[in-house]
Amino acid sequence: MEVIHAGDALIDLMASQPTAVYIAWLLAQRQRRTDRLLSALQCLDARGRLATMVLDFYTRLRRRKLIIGSSYNLPLTQLQIGSYLGLTVVHVNRVLRSLRDERIAQMERNCLTILDLGRLKSLAQQGSPQNSAPHVDERSPIEIAFSNGEAAD
Repeated sequence: MEVIHAGDALIDLMASQPTAVYIAWLLAQRQRRTDRLLSALQCLDARGRLATMVLDFYTRLRRRKLIIGSSYNLPLTQLQIGSYLGLTVVHVNRVLRSLRDERIAQMERNCLTILDLGRLKSLAQQGSPQNSAPHVDERSPIEIAFSNGEAAD
């Protein structure tokens, strides 16, 4: 068994110009996606944030043909979801319960099922009806998050 040294491997990898350009493109796409999602999440309430996260994972999995229906495995704890979205565990629990009670989405044993895709998209675009945070962009947060670079995961 031979050990590959990280520094040497990176130098060898970057010696190929097409490979280096492709890796730079992938990193730029990843950063753009991160920036768009951060921007979208800043102007949404907790329900909108969770809806955006659920739709983001759903879209990425469907694009890669890893799911066919409206259910997918989400092996995250409520604490991890809260950390990802900037919410407390209690708030994540309340939002998940409200989405289940309203038959929009349901999470059970790390399996998330989207029950009403239209209403979930609406939440991701505008948040809850009482959310009156002004949007700087004319587009909805979900449109901002998924525009330009849909192939970037």
